[in-house]
Amino acid sequence: MKNIEITFSMISLDSDSRFTTVGEIKGNRIIFNDNENNRHYIIMNKDSVEYYKRGSMSMKYVFSLKHNTKGTYEVDNNTFKFVIKTCTMKIKDDEIMIEYDLLLDDELINHSTLVIKYS
Repeated sequence: MKNIEITFSMISLDSDSRFTTVGEIKGNRIIFNDNENNRHYIIMNKDSVEYYKRGSMSMKYVFSLKHNTKGTYEVDNNTFKFVIKTCTMKIKDDEIMIEYDLLLDDELINHSTLVIKYS
């Protein structure tokens, strides 16, 4: 694994989270911790990106431009299941940018932009 510097940003209708940290990259997988010691995993596949977060809360989101996907968010023994509609997804050599909607029962719950820069 190779150590990398990561700039993380997730901006949504109701929150704004940004931080810089050191993580690791191996093949198509990026792993890093945030300021609250939650563990983040990014897996870049041919047609999709998987995003996992483990710690005080857990989440699993899968992003794909080809079709809507499912996502889960777990906090305080409650599990929320969403449909994820990926609006844009750009993957470069040093950046991942994903804009997406979270839907619950066909209703828009949140619109977010995830940006991960690494070097």
